[in-house]
Amino acid sequence: MISHIFHNINHLYQSLLSAIESLEIEKRRVSESEKSKADFLRAASHELKTPVTALNATLENMILGVGKYKDYDTYLPECREMTGHLADMIHDILETSKVGMAAENEDAAEVDLPGLLSSLCEPFYRPDFARDRDKGGNGLGLYIVDTLLKTMDISYSFCPMEEPQGMRFTIHL
Repeated sequence: MISHIFHNINHLYQSLLSAIESLEIEKRRVSESEKSKADFLRAASHELKTPVTALNATLENMILGVGKYKDYDTYLPECREMTGHLADMIHDILETSKVGMAAENEDAAEVDLPGLLSSLCEPFYRPDFARDRDKGGNGLGLYIVDTLLKTMDISYSFCPMEEPQGMRFTIHL
C-alpha cells in the first residue's frame, strides 16, 4: 500500500516536472515571437518614416507655395506616386506580418529551394532614393527574406564582395 502511494507520488512528480518543462519551452517560444513582432514593428515603422516625411514636406511646401512647389501640375502627381509607394510598402508589411501566423497553421512542404530561388532572384539592396526613385525598392526585401528564412529555420549569410563590387547573399542548405 505504501509503495503504491510512493509510486503515485513519483508519477505525479514526474508529470509535474514534465509540465513545467513544457511551460518553460512555450514561454521561451512566446517570448521569441513577441521579440520578433517588436523587431518587425520597429523595422516597418522605420521604413515608413522616410517616405511619409518626404510626402508631408512636399505637401506642406505646396500649401505654403514655396518656390518650385507652386507648380501643382508637377508635384501633385509626384505626391500620388509617393502614396502609391507607401501603399505598396504597407501591403508588403502586412503580408510579411502574416508569415509567422501562417507558419504556425500550415504543414511544411518540401520545395526545391535552389530551383525556386534561381528562378526568382533579383539583387536585394537598399537604394539611395535621392539618386533615382524609379530604380529603388522599399528596403524591406532583406527583412522579408530574413523573416521567411528564420521561419523555415534556414541559415544564410550576407557579406561584401570586391569583384564584382557589391554584396553576396548566400543561403546555406
